[in-house]
Amino acid sequence: MTIAFIGADGHCLRFFMYYPSTPLLEIVELLQGGEWLNGGDLADQLNVDRSTMQTYIGTLQEMGLPVEAMMQQGGHRQYRLLRAKQLPPRRWQVDVLLKVAEPYARQLVSLPSVMFTPAEKGTLLRIYTYDLDKIAFILLQLDCDFTILRPQKLEESFRHIICKSQHVIGHRFLSS
Repeated sequence: MTIAFIGADGHCLRFFMYYPSTPLLEIVELLQGGEWLNGGDLADQLNVDRSTMQTYIGTLQEMGLPVEAMMQQGGHRQYRLLRAKQLPPRRWQVDVLLKVAEPYARQLVSLPSVMFTPAEKGTLLRIYTYDLDKIAFILLQLDCDFTILRPQKLEESFRHIICKSQHVIGHRFLSS
């Protein structure tokens, strides 16, 4: 994946090549909303310690990204990404647990780039997407029980589609 960070004047500030699993890209995606996020929570989401998170934030700042840090009472840090830069659209990592075996899950979901992982109670689907509504609509059409593990925004999108579709008599969505 190629990412260009564009300044307010339209000039390219930085140009990078990353793979979607790169922790730095995941941090940028999480901070993209511009709200203050707790450093400990970010570290937990990436399965790293707080020191590693601070190193990642420092790397992003050295790359020219406007990541602002603030110390809270008790020594906890918060971070946010200033909106001065134009960033690519948010790319979501979607995790859904289908309550069926992997072979049947592969028959149900025929999306390119979906990853199937056998799980104790079914099959874990991992999909990277820019369009949560599309994924929510696909889930609505599945003929099996499932649980949306992340992101929370997909669950909201799914519920919104259900509310708009009054002809839907029932669905098999299991809230986490």
